[in-house]
Amino acid sequence: MCWLLFAAPQRGSATRSCSRPQTYGPPSGCCHGYVFNSSAKICCKGFLWPLRYNYDTACCGWRIYNYEKELCCSGYFVKSKEYYGDRSECCRGKLYDRDEYVCCEGRLIRKQVGVPTSCCGRSTYNSQSQLCCDGRVFASVLYTACCGHKTYDYTEFICCDNGVVNPRKHGFATSCCRTKVYNYETETCCNGVVLSKIFGYDSTCCGSTVIDASQ
Repeated sequence: MCWLLFAAPQRGSATRSCSRPQTYGPPSGCCHGYVFNSSAKICCKGFLWPLRYNYDTACCGWRIYNYEKELCCSGYFVKSKEYYGDRSECCRGKLYDRDEYVCCEGRLIRKQVGVPTSCCGRSTYNSQSQLCCDGRVFASVLYTACCGHKTYDYTEFICCDNGVVNPRKHGFATSCCRTKVYNYETETCCNGVVLSKIFGYDSTCCGSTVIDASQ
């Protein structure tokens, strides 16, 4: 059967379901309450269209396009891939060559030749030698990672909730319990509270307490 949901006419938020016969067998599909043959047509936001481009037909909003030769930008604009071929990308409705440019929050920026260029907010950075942390660019040095909008040495510190950096007091057995650290080999974190594993490996959380999972 072909199922669809529609809002009930009575007041409230209840919904009812209705079914339609599979008129076209396995290829049967639903489109805004109507049964259609999905091997001959395509449903785009409630509008039925013939498969004009055979199996290369796809939806761009409520319209169809040829996804092998065209690009759907922002779900509304259809652009030809004629100029850039498979390198075609969209940036706020504008077509560009992804080998030449990057789109950073709707802004097209030319890549530097020979430099692995990526976006960091509305600007670019060298993704091989730099780090982007919440829109800020830092030099990428050994054992460095992001924690919020700053960097830290992950061999000596650990990044916890809200971008709080804490020392690894328990070596690599250090873990985070919200903004605090604990030893995950001997302790556990229950609802933000650090508690001892009094039942060893059978210790498990039940709310903010530790219980014996073997019982």
